[in-house]
Amino acid sequence: MSTRVWVLGDAVVDLLPESQGRLLQCPGGAPANVAVGIARLGGKSAFIGKVGDDPFGRFMYQTLSTENVDTRYSVS
Repeated sequence: MSTRVWVLGDAVVDLLPESQGRLLQCPGGAPANVAVGIARLGGKSAFIGKVGDDPFGRFMYQTLSTENVDTRYSVS
């Protein structure tokens, strides 16, 4: 039997100082990070939440997809 963990909440983009005048874009938000962690451990996870319809939102969708997190129930 295969179990999926559904994670509900926020997904945010953290902007961290990388070098003088430059910011590093990193995925953040505890629920999104938990979904990624479950997927990295070999589990099936899905993220449910509202993600912005902007460059940051597209970055989050791409990141979650790359990490094998199901986002089909998220909305923009």
